[in-house]
Amino acid sequence: MSRPDSYEFEKMYEYKDEYPYEGAVDEGIEDAEFLYGEVSWTAEIVWNESAKQYEAELFWTDHGRNFNYAGEGPMREQFLDDLYIFTSSQGIGYEEFELK
Repeated sequence: MSRPDSYEFEKMYEYKDEYPYEGAVDEGIEDAEFLYGEVSWTAEIVWNESAKQYEAELFWTDHGRNFNYAGEGPMREQFLDDLYIFTSSQGIGYEEFELK
């Protein structure tokens, strides 16, 4: 049985992030605060025939409007964990999967 040439995986998370860095509120840093919101993550996973592996491109949207869409984004590590569970459930092993 052959696998599809592409997949899409999406997930939404609630986040609580401390600005400007973790521990700033406890340290009494002026203007330190907690940022709350929801972020949705999407992975577009496409088979690269020449590399003989799937490649995933990640996108995220901060619905709490606390982040500017540059960098890694809130809840990235949790999304990656969930993405690897998803790809594994599709029969895609670590050796044939790469993030772009």
